[in-house]
Amino acid sequence: MDLHCSPEYAPNYAPHRHVTAADGASITDKKLGMNMADHEYALVQVVPSTSLDASIEFLFWCEGAGKFISLHTPLTFAGKGTGVAFEVDLPTARGRVIFVKVTGTFGVGDFADVYVSGFPVSAR
Repeated sequence: MDLHCSPEYAPNYAPHRHVTAADGASITDKKLGMNMADHEYALVQVVPSTSLDASIEFLFWCEGAGKFISLHTPLTFAGKGTGVAFEVDLPTARGRVIFVKVTGTFGVGDFADVYVSGFPVSAR
């Protein structure tokens, strides 16, 4: 019996961050990242408050630099509009610690909730 279409393989999203201000230029705390060991894909959902158009950039932990760094060509995704939630699949997450950097113009009371899940390598 083929169970690959079973809900057993549906992603379970974990809260990654509750963001109340745009992220700065340098993120140096590795504990803020998500360890994607044993996951081929990172599945990310961004849920902004009703008055925020949140954009994201994927950053990757670099031991040598002691911070999260961007890809050579930054992996960014523009928001979908004010208050519009969106999902992004990141196929290059395997074995890496990622950070979802949130940007946008935050006003008083604005926030963005970021949720992360993964598609395990073994589920193929």
